[in-house]
Amino acid sequence: MDSGSGKLVRDGVIILLSVCIAILLAKTGTIDAVLHSFNGSFALTAFLAGILFTSVFTTPIGIASFIVLGIDGYNPFVVALVGALGSLLGDSIIYRFVKIDIVDDIEFIEEKSGFKRVLHIFRKKKYRWITPFLGALIIASPLPDELGIGMLAVSKIKFKYFLIVSYVLNFFGILTLVFFGEIF
Repeated sequence: MDSGSGKLVRDGVIILLSVCIAILLAKTGTIDAVLHSFNGSFALTAFLAGILFTSVFTTPIGIASFIVLGIDGYNPFVVALVGALGSLLGDSIIYRFVKIDIVDDIEFIEEKSGFKRVLHIFRKKKYRWITPFLGALIIASPLPDELGIGMLAVSKIKFKYFLIVSYVLNFFGILTLVFFGEIF
């Protein structure tokens, strides 16, 4: 097994473990216990859940936390406003790393592979909107944000616009999860 496939297996195991932990935390009431340990400060819980909501390794825990906040009957709009701030913090940290590392990696792969022609298509004016649009959809979804952030970074969106996009899209994604929790 080469180092690339070894990393893939390791990351897959970590993601699977994260999903199992999220299910365990939700089923055992641990998220409720954490909420009560903050003296009922759902805002702090929402903020921390927002940070967890951004990374592929912690997204399931963030999702479970928002659903529990919805089940517990907290105001969905306030939870989403505060949770989106946590997501914004997590996304901006990821953006800084992605902007530096992934853009360089993509340019290296582009030079060394047959993808140069395919990637060139997405740089044409009439197709340039596809990459940031797909990136925005990923950020708005409950999927981990890294791929969406990478797409926005590759599209060379200015950081101040990225912050706005990240906050708004995470707000709506979190709001959907909290409403989903209220249904239970």
